[in-house]
Amino acid sequence: MNIVYIYKSLAQKAGTERILIDKMNYLCKDHQIYIITYEQGEHPISFPMNGRITHIDVNVRFFTRYKYNKLKRFYTYLLMKRTFKKKLFEVCKNINPDIIICTTYAAPLINIFHNVAVRFQAKLVIEAHTITDEIKKINDVSNPVLRLYARIWDRNIQKAISKCDALVTLTPNDAQSWEKIKVPYIIPNSVTYPHQTIYHRESRTVITAGRLEYQKGYDLLIDTWNIVSQKYPEWKLKIFGNGSMKEILVKKINTYQLQNSISIISPIDNIYDEYQKSAIYVCSSRFEGFGLSIAEAMACGIPCVAFDCPYGPRNIIKQNEDGILVKNMDVIALADKLNYLIEHNDVRIKMGQNARINIKRYAPENIMKLWINLFNKINNI
Repeated sequence: MNIVYIYKSLAQKAGTERILIDKMNYLCKDHQIYIITYEQGEHPISFPMNGRITHIDVNVRFFTRYKYNKLKRFYTYLLMKRTFKKKLFEVCKNINPDIIICTTYAAPLINIFHNVAVRFQAKLVIEAHTITDEIKKINDVSNPVLRLYARIWDRNIQKAISKCDALVTLTPNDAQSWEKIKVPYIIPNSVTYPHQTIYHRESRTVITAGRLEYQKGYDLLIDTWNIVSQKYPEWKLKIFGNGSMKEILVKKINTYQLQNSISIISPIDNIYDEYQKSAIYVCSSRFEGFGLSIAEAMACGIPCVAFDCPYGPRNIIKQNEDGILVKNMDVIALADKLNYLIEHNDVRIKMGQNARINIKRYAPENIMKLWINLFNKINNI
C-alpha cells in the first residue's frame, strides 16, 4: 500500500512527532510510506527516520499569517489554503495514495484532506491526539458574536471529521467524547521498550518531560515541588521541554527561590537515558490525549505519580501497583504522594518493577498489528 502521512512539521522533539516517525519506521518494511509536511522549512527531522520513507515538504507556512492584522490575516489564510490544496493535489498525483493519515491538530484542513482522498480514491484516517474540547473554538471566546462564529466553525470541523473513513483515538474514555461525531477505533500509542534498564536506587531525581504549555500543568508542578522541597531539599526536579510558558515558569521558580531545586532543560535525543537516572516520574497535566512520557518512563522501570486528568494516565497507570493517581489539579495530593514514594524506597522499587512488566502491552509489535488490521479493514483486504 501507498500510505501518506500529512503533518505540519517534524521539527520538534515532542511526543506526536516521535510517535509518527516510529509508526512510519515500522510500516515502511512492508509498505511505501510518504510523509508530507508543510511547515518543515530547513529544520532537520527531529528523530531518526528510515531512509525508505519519502519526505516531501510543500512549503506553505500557515504560521506566517500572524504577522498581519486580523483582516489581512484572514485573507492570507484563504490564499494559503488554496495554495496548499493545489500543492497537495500535485504531490498526491505522483503518489496515487491508498491511505491518507492526518491528525486532529490539523482540523481546519481536514476538508482539503478529504477532497484529496476522494480525488484519488484513497481512504482518509484521522488520529485524535488531543481531547475534543481542544479543537473547539467555542471554548476560547466569550463575545456573543464571536461565539456564533465559533459555533459555525466547530460545526464545520465536526462535519469534516465525520466524513473520514476511520477516526482513531488513544483511549476508551476519549473515544466516548468523539462518538457523536464519528464512532472511533481505539489504538493507543506504542512505547519503545529498552532491552535493559538500570534502576538507580540512590537517585534523588524526579523527572517529567513535555511541552512547556498550559496543558502540561508545570505551573501546578512548581507549586507542588515547593511543598516537596521544604521536606526533602536534597531531591531535585528536572523538567525537559520547550514552549511558550518557559519565561512564566522560570519566574515562578525564582519567586519560590527554587533555582537550585528545579531545572528546566531543552529536549534531548535520548530521554530514556534520563529516565533511567531518575527515581520517580511525575505528570502534572491538566489533560492528555495519552501520556506517552508516562509510559516511556514506566518502560524504564520508573513509577509515576500523576493527576487523574482526562484521559490518558488512568488508562496507563494501575493504581498503587505501578504508580499513583491523584485528583486532577490537586497540588497538595500530588505533593503528598511524591513524598510517600520518596519516603518508601521499597515501595518505589516494587512499583517500578511492576511498571516495566505492565507496560509491555504497548509494545510496537502489539500496537502496530492494530493499525495494520485497520488499514486492511477499510480497504476490504
